[in-house]
Amino acid sequence: MTDVVSPEVTPTSNGDATVSLTAKEYKELTEKLATKVQAEVNMSQELKDLREKNRKLAEQSQVETKDISSVVEAELAKRDSENLKQVQAEALSQWLEAHTEFSPEEDKDGLKFAAFQKALGRVNLVGIKTQADYIQVLNDALRLTEQVATPSRPVFASTSMGGVPVRGNTPTGNFTTQEQKLIKDTFGGDIEKYLKLKAKRPEYIEELLKWTR
Repeated sequence: MTDVVSPEVTPTSNGDATVSLTAKEYKELTEKLATKVQAEVNMSQELKDLREKNRKLAEQSQVETKDISSVVEAELAKRDSENLKQVQAEALSQWLEAHTEFSPEEDKDGLKFAAFQKALGRVNLVGIKTQADYIQVLNDALRLTEQVATPSRPVFASTSMGGVPVRGNTPTGNFTTQEQKLIKDTFGGDIEKYLKLKAKRPEYIEELLKWTR
């Protein structure tokens, strides 16, 4: 059994006491103090490293969130663009059915349609989302084309009264106000063309009339 050695206590002149340690006890005490200090240093470094790790994780999270948001926005923009192209293609196909002057039979050299496409490039497409919106844009482009080609040419429209041509831009006869505007804007005042398409595709005419103001 190891003997327990008590430290020697030496009184001083002012009544205080000092503790005298053996070399072994002093060494053990300093080692304990060194171990404690090192543990505190290690803990401090660990806390510092943990804070730095948390900071980096927070920054990475922000970057990842930003990257994900950018990817989602880009994908939505791409999808909207593709949908708009499809809407425009379908609207143009339907619109050309009502405008046979651009058909290969009537526009053999393609000059009319080339002039129309040039005018279409001058029309503002911001906010265009539906087929009706784009059809209105096509009508605007057609008016620009006609103004450039023959700015002072009057429009002659065939009436339902025996096919007698009537001078003017506004159709006459038993047509509603919406129909008159549609015939003027979309069919260039050609009532006969309007009636033919109405007989062939009444649902298409009804859809156009819904958006005619």
